[in-house]
Amino acid sequence: MTSRLEIVAALALLSAALSPSAGAASAAPAFEGKAVVYGKSYQPKFAWMVRGASSLSPDEVKTYVILSVDDVSEKIRKCEDVTCAVWDAVTNGLVLECDDKGFWVLVLDPERKPSQHSGPSVNGSGWTETAHTADHIAGKLVWRPMNGNPMFDFQVNAALLKAWGPAPKK
Repeated sequence: MTSRLEIVAALALLSAALSPSAGAASAAPAFEGKAVVYGKSYQPKFAWMVRGASSLSPDEVKTYVILSVDDVSEKIRKCEDVTCAVWDAVTNGLVLECDDKGFWVLVLDPERKPSQHSGPSVNGSGWTETAHTADHIAGKLVWRPMNGNPMFDFQVNAALLKAWGPAPKK
């Protein structure tokens, strides 16, 4: 015979497993901080790493971090190349390409034209990577130009969602 305590414990475990937030942590890695562009603040809820060669540079595999307000993971999975993931799948958020030399951010907003911002990584400003493996990237972007636009001060922790082609050689 099953005790009342065992039933309560089993229900608690089942409830936790079925909770929407249970899978959300792995499906949507962290974005913390601020991204302000032309006075508008962006607070992405979802972050994914994607990797592949773009149609502009077919011989060069690049890694991008997709930061989206909406869950566009299925759109990204359906993309035939990384160019689609960067330029077509995301409609409200940021796309980040970064390395130890600098960063490039594409800002996508349904109410504005896309804008691109870039800068070097020097003296604690720019991109600081804390992890980068074949299936994970994490780091911090700090950028505050003299004119105050754009202002980036955020951390990301993104798992690989999709890769087109082989992993880049490091």
